[in-house]
Amino acid sequence: MVEILSTIASSRGHFKPASTSEYLALQIARKLNDLENAREYAILLEHYPQSIIIEAFRFARSKGLLDKNAFLAAFRKITNQTRHESFSGSNQD
Repeated sequence: MVEILSTIASSRGHFKPASTSEYLALQIARKLNDLENAREYAILLEHYPQSIIIEAFRFARSKGLLDKNAFLAAFRKITNQTRHESFSGSNQD
């Protein structure tokens, strides 16, 4: 399902936030130097509380690793996930 969402998101062109949570997703994507996946961060914010997303961002930043992989690792740790689907749809440990 994540792969389908990624395909739809990337087919719509430039991401323009329409809500405060989408704006937050855009800012997180900017800080992670991952603007091409801004919609995927917005999708995370639709399914998880903002506090969890922000906590994952802050945790990754506190470790000095501020990129998509560090953010996703922190997110998995905070949400107690051992396996996940990346934005591209591939499974990783």
